[in-house]
Amino acid sequence: MAPSGGVTYVTEAELALARKAGECTRWSGDLVDAGRSGIPASALACAVVAVWSAPKLWRTWRIRLGVRRLRRGKVSVADATLLYGRMLKLLKRRGYEKPAWFTPYEFACSLPPSEMGLLVAQFTVAYNALRFGAQADAAPRLSELLEELESRRRA
Repeated sequence: MAPSGGVTYVTEAELALARKAGECTRWSGDLVDAGRSGIPASALACAVVAVWSAPKLWRTWRIRLGVRRLRRGKVSVADATLLYGRMLKLLKRRGYEKPAWFTPYEFACSLPPSEMGLLVAQFTVAYNALRFGAQADAAPRLSELLEELESRRRA
């Protein structure tokens, strides 16, 4: 509704909303044009899903590659970090999340005294030996402990 004199006042929020609506219209118009150009909607959907899931698939692939290298005895410091991340992911599913400001040792000490807590403490010792001490002989123990934690997760 315009005030007297026929002048309309528009707030910044209204302008932002109008801009967003224009962008949505342009985007949906692009999709319609893509459909007319012969690109099937399923191809567009597949592309969107691929772009959305690529980072997770990349991380999973790198972790599995690290586990394979570890089992063959060809480890690197980066593999230790990937395996530690995998261990943290397992624990997060069980309700234990490492605060960003905790060191690996502090996190292991913060867990309740249980079989899982003991496994995490042992894993942390092996992780620190490989990651910060470059002790490649800690790698097989790291792999064993990770497998043990994974089997406990399923139990």
